[in-house]
Amino acid sequence: MAIFKTLVKMISQTVILSLSFGPPQLQWFLPLLLRFENDSRDEELRNDCLTALACLSQIALSLPEIEEMLTQVETVVGDQTGNVPWRDRVLALGHLQTVVFNNFFTIKSNSDWVQRVHRLAVQNLENESLEVRETASVTLAGLVQCGFISLEKSFLDQFFRKSTTKYRLGEEKSAKALLTRHAGILGLTAYISAFPYSVAIHTPDILVILSGHVNDPQPINQTVSNAIKDFRRTHLDNWSEHKKLFSEDQLERLTDLLVSPTYYA
Repeated sequence: MAIFKTLVKMISQTVILSLSFGPPQLQWFLPLLLRFENDSRDEELRNDCLTALACLSQIALSLPEIEEMLTQVETVVGDQTGNVPWRDRVLALGHLQTVVFNNFFTIKSNSDWVQRVHRLAVQNLENESLEVRETASVTLAGLVQCGFISLEKSFLDQFFRKSTTKYRLGEEKSAKALLTRHAGILGLTAYISAFPYSVAIHTPDILVILSGHVNDPQPINQTVSNAIKDFRRTHLDNWSEHKKLFSEDQLERLTDLLVSPTYYA
């Protein structure tokens, strides 16, 4: 463990003192840094891992470094064995988003990298951990908001189909069905969150869809409630203008949710 502690400090120092791109091999340690950043048994090591992760996420990366970073994040976020703790996945998604923001044009220029980042966010909308699903939704919203990816109607249709997944409480398969249903809702709410102070082209239709899920089981109804609450908060000041982008039928269906504060009481 002493050797690993020294290595973690070396990673931070290498990044801080480097006048150019770092060696791609530094990215090999991402899974370990993510794991021990969550380890409360050694506060010093935890803080050193946090510092190293911050350094690795804030710098401009070379093309080999980006490729290796994605590979290592995929081993954590894309793991299907169930051996990766949910906290590691949450941290990895946050790290990925920060790296994308700080290397936007470089990663954006490679369509394969864009697809891999997009896939990691979307796949984890169906993770068994609620915390991972919610983080994936936030990550997806951030990537859409900054223009890194665009949620075309075909993707939104996939989320809509998932949101209509049938379930029957008490049945053995209901947990999986609710997970898929929640993934669809999280994908739709990510689109709403990506445009906090405007009404994007698909926003009215999505809000109508969400309004039909206010009585779904937890945690779906809470996700819907939070999304509508946030939309109301960010659009209230200019609602007289925003509502012109809704049809009369849409406004009629949404009035109680978007205007009445009693819904959030």
